[in-house]
Amino acid sequence: MKRLFLALLITAPAADLAAQSLEGAYHYRSFCVEMAPERMVKEAAVGGGTVEFLPDGALRLDGDDGDPPRAWIPVGGGAYRFTAPGSSAWTLNARLSGDKNVLLAAATETKGVFCLFAAVKAPPARPEVTGTYQAVRLDLNPARVPEARTILGSFDSAATNIAIDDTGQGTLTDPTFGEVSIAVSPDGAFLAGTPLSGDGFFVAVRQGQAPGTQLYWMAELSFEGRAATASIGSFRSDGRGTARLYQRSATLGGPRDHRGVAAFAAAPDGAGSLEGTPLRFGSSAFVGAAPASILVAVRTPAYAGVEPFLHPHGVVDAASIAPPGNPVAPGAFVSLYGQGLALTDPPDTAVTVNGKAASVVFASPGQVNVRLPADLTGETATFTVATGSAASNPVTVRLAPTSPAMFSADYSGTGPGMITHADYSMVAPAAPARRGEIVLLWLTGLGVNKPAPRVLIGGVPAEVLFSGEHPQFPGLYQMNVRVPALAPIGDAIPLTLIDVSGSSDTVTIAVGP
Repeated sequence: MKRLFLALLITAPAADLAAQSLEGAYHYRSFCVEMAPERMVKEAAVGGGTVEFLPDGALRLDGDDGDPPRAWIPVGGGAYRFTAPGSSAWTLNARLSGDKNVLLAAATETKGVFCLFAAVKAPPARPEVTGTYQAVRLDLNPARVPEARTILGSFDSAATNIAIDDTGQGTLTDPTFGEVSIAVSPDGAFLAGTPLSGDGFFVAVRQGQAPGTQLYWMAELSFEGRAATASIGSFRSDGRGTARLYQRSATLGGPRDHRGVAAFAAAPDGAGSLEGTPLRFGSSAFVGAAPASILVAVRTPAYAGVEPFLHPHGVVDAASIAPPGNPVAPGAFVSLYGQGLALTDPPDTAVTVNGKAASVVFASPGQVNVRLPADLTGETATFTVATGSAASNPVTVRLAPTSPAMFSADYSGTGPGMITHADYSMVAPAAPARRGEIVLLWLTGLGVNKPAPRVLIGGVPAEVLFSGEHPQFPGLYQMNVRVPALAPIGDAIPLTLIDVSGSSDTVTIAVGP
């Protein structure tokens, strides 16, 4: 896990921490749907215009003259929050691309509201739309049960009717994608749009090569069956056929967090897939489409700083090693990544979280592992690492009452889980768990005095017999569960944890008859 994360720091082009502020004018396109509890569409609307982010934290929309100023709030590592255009009650959860040209957002915190938002930096001159583009369009029919369809394909700018003014906004007309209102990034590589008639969303990226082990922000809007979700999160390929995901999602039941591992494929021609969803890649972005969902992603910022340097994306739970955005929980084990985090042997590293001392259990120049204070409260946790008299830059992440995560057998965060038989020997393909057997799960992030999460083995509920913190190792939790009699048999059966805040499915278990 350490090698992969440090590789991301080394190979990505570095950017100054101070240079990642969200400032200036952006042209946006949005699609929002409000649904009733009975899963009927109350309202669906497309939107577009210009939003300006001012240095003092104020936000100005075109047409807002004389209205009370809105605000935008940085929440660390290229993440921001602000009120959605067109509504004073809906908050957008936003992410800024590494080149600052694209801002993606979704409404994740308002129950029953599903919004997808994309904005591009207002260009200094008319951008050029040239070459081949990979594009996706979603159309919603807001009938009694919402029906959505998507189109994933490509177009050649030379054979497409595109009219853009000096502000970088205009229209695109194509036989496959129809007529859409678009806003174009300054480099012409990203197009955000909405249909000129009907309800839906459109995104296009100039064709490029598929990514290696790179980190992306990812937004998604889905209407599958009678369920709807709007998500913002992160995506990282491991270069070995899988990707690690984190998503914060709006659902009809309220906001949920999910982290997991998904099959990922990328071909040299720019085509790929994520857990069966077809993808098409640009040089620094990609789009995708399932039958009723649209997905778009942009590359995240890369950072450098003065040592001791704590990477803004380098605060992760020590078990699942989820990409940025995933919350941490009081009392949990957390890994911190950066540079110059330990300068002496033995190390003199100290870590504070919201001003409270965290217990350091391991320290090296590139990685520090800590156990968080059990009495942390609030919605965010701000970390600082000190080496002697020097203190690192602060990094703020979300704090949740619980954020359960299973340790894996090789501590990579994926693959076979840290699961033992009753005699503490490891469960493995050569010594699988048997149906009906009680096995021990080892995890972190269960919070303080919280109900045990549900456990699914191959999608089948497992009986939880015990859940609690290990008396000799604070921060390490043990769960005793019975393997379901109807659990699937195999060497790598998915094991999923589900609690009130969300779900995690990053490890597998070997199950025998």
